[in-house]
Amino acid sequence: MSTQNLHACNFPASGKQKPSLERPLSIRVQLEHLDGLQRLLHQDRAISLLSARLRAAWALLLRCYAGTNDVCFGLEEPGQSIAENMTLSCPVLWLPIDESHTLREVVETAGDDDRIQSSDSSSSSHTYNFNTSFLIRHPGIANHGAQKAASAHMSEQVRTPEAVVAISNLGQCNMRLLAKVLKGGLSVFLDYRNAFCPTEHAKDIASTMDKILTNIIVSPDTVVADMDSLSLRNQMQLEKWNADPLAQVDMTIHGMFQEVAENSPNLEAVCAWDGSLTYQELDLMTSKVAAHLVELGICPEVFVPLCFEKSKWNVVAIFSVLKAGGACKSIASP
Repeated sequence: MSTQNLHACNFPASGKQKPSLERPLSIRVQLEHLDGLQRLLHQDRAISLLSARLRAAWALLLRCYAGTNDVCFGLEEPGQSIAENMTLSCPVLWLPIDESHTLREVVETAGDDDRIQSSDSSSSSHTYNFNTSFLIRHPGIANHGAQKAASAHMSEQVRTPEAVVAISNLGQCNMRLLAKVLKGGLSVFLDYRNAFCPTEHAKDIASTMDKILTNIIVSPDTVVADMDSLSLRNQMQLEKWNADPLAQVDMTIHGMFQEVAENSPNLEAVCAWDGSLTYQELDLMTSKVAAHLVELGICPEVFVPLCFEKSKWNVVAIFSVLKAGGACKSIASP
């Protein structure tokens, strides 16, 4: 199976401003339960066990950010230098995620090498369906080129936890999870292009990675649908954004609409593919429909299902129900 047959799994770009110097950067993923991964290094098939957990965590992270359960990403060859990696014929790990499965089952699937697909290098289009990759380096498979490339990430003794380091190359992807097994133990890094992802957002992503790995290590029997991926850093960011309480308005939505309709009747209230309505036009239409709904028995605490395509009439229906005193619930059109 080639990447041509896989659903796209692309990490969304978040860079709003172009950096003065575009370059690939790297930050360390701070792991709360690093010991849980380090212990794997003393077991048989250590690298396979470690790789399966890291692949699974990266897949679950992509699921969160890319909004798809059909995950795929590139697998870089550990015996090559960074600059030689991510060619058009790189292996691809295809990992469909079932939300009813446990994290343990996701890890088992991620460790199944039968899931590894090959890109179709003979294709004329050579289109990527993913923009991230995973790479694990360790002394048993690293050659001189890989060792030299690894040094670009700085040694464990030199790099500080919050350091952001420029790296020589990131291949052809925009983001990569890199795991290095050295004499001092395991280190995990998030490599990214600063034009694709600002550093502060990269730190958010790294914290999410740590949270997901914590779930895999501490609560492997949690089902995917119940997994908590909100890190402390991201929680603090949400609290900061919502620190200022919203002003309390003692008025209904349709009451506020009525106020605007009286003060600015000719302002455009609705602009849709099938037409526009001013506040005055919308007010007249919804008042007529509301009166009819009242005759039909619509009153407070009565729910009215709405089944519309996105159009101006959907807005008319919503405000008509609200004016009649009912509550509306939009449902998908058949």
